[in-house]
Parts: sequence; C-alpha cells; structure tokens
Amino acid sequence: MDAVLDMRLDRGKPDKTAKDILAKYSDQELADLFRKYADESRSWPLAKGIVTHREGEVIETTFQLVEIIKKHSRNPKSVARIFQALRIAVNKEYEMLEQMVHASAELLTENGLLGVISFHS
Repeated sequence: MDAVLDMRLDRGKPDKTAKDILAKYSDQELADLFRKYADESRSWPLAKGIVTHREGEVIETTFQLVEIIKKHSRNPKSVARIFQALRIAVNKEYEMLEQMVHASAELLTENGLLGVISFHS
C-alpha cells in the first residue's frame, strides 16, 4: 500500500517526517544515516540517487522511495534497510533508548539490575 512518507510513531508531535529528511538532508547526511542506522553497503549511491531524484520531483510516498531504492541497489534488502534507517531517525529511537536506560537506572534500588534487549543488525 502506498502511503505518505511520515513514519512518526506519534503523529501528534511536530517532529520531522521521513519526507522532511529525504527533502532536506545532503547526500552525505543521507549516506551517513543509511550506514549508521541500517548498515547499508550501498548508502552512497542510494543517497546520491535520492538527492538527484528530488531535484526534479518531491519524494512524498513510499512507492516513490521504493522505486528510487530499486533503481540504485540490486539488493532487495536495501528497501527494508532504508525504511528502517528513516524510522529510527524520525522517531529518534536511539536517543529514546538512551533516555529510557538512564531514567530506569535512577529508579533501581541498591544492587538492582536492569536488563535491556534491543535488536538491530
């Protein structure tokens, strides 16, 4: 199903959307984001492809982004990886995890234990 590139878990917040990131980040910023949050080996060609594409047309929907990714990467896993990276960035997932760990640690009693399980490639 085609959808607007929002990806905010809480749409009530005025934070940036995936569409905003794709429209404003430089090719270097996009490549860094894809590499950092998705371990995407084709991060540079994908970032350049996005920047080139947006010069002629605003990237607004998931289908548009999928087509751009497919054009610049032969690896079908790249689609999921790029969407993962955008979701992590939009929702500040690493920052939220760090805040949660610090806040939770303050609630522990002496010698208390905190277990955190997080999955990422």
